[in-house]
Amino acid sequence: MGQTENGIYEDECEGMHPDTINRYYGVDCGSNETRRRQSHTGAGHPPDESDLDSDSSDNEDNTPSIGDRIAHDQQPNIRHEPIPVPDNFTPFVDEDSSQLFHDTWEVYKDINVLPPNGYGVHEDEMEEGGYESFEILRMGKRGGKEMTISLPEHIWRRRAEQWAKGLYLMNHIVYSVDNSEQL
Repeated sequence: MGQTENGIYEDECEGMHPDTINRYYGVDCGSNETRRRQSHTGAGHPPDESDLDSDSSDNEDNTPSIGDRIAHDQQPNIRHEPIPVPDNFTPFVDEDSSQLFHDTWEVYKDINVLPPNGYGVHEDEMEEGGYESFEILRMGKRGGKEMTISLPEHIWRRRAEQWAKGLYLMNHIVYSVDNSEQL
């Protein structure tokens, strides 16, 4: 009944770090200015006293959202020119081969069959211990720094198999179309 009358509460702070919430919603200790709404006088202050600026409005719609406030605070740190977005590229030569891929993928993705060897997802293509639950990424100019990335099998193995199936299907369609054009 409450949702029907009042709607569903959407927490715009969900997933935010507590320090960010405190910075934008917390008490600002550096400000001596007290802001009150109209008809809210505060304890011990006469009703005709107002600490609000004459330029400010009591309308809450004029208050910027937290996203706008964060963007405004970060704007001085952005010093780069925008990077041009690369052109959209598809490996398919025409719309028919692209549509063939998408139609075939809808069926193929749910079949429990792996692509042939060469895509790194078969047991015999893996290291001695089978699926490795981590990968080491080399970083830096000379690759001297290493970072270990956790790849839990229950999450990433299925994704790797799906990726390999999609790559195999794409290669198969592109190769078939290329060969049929040469004949």
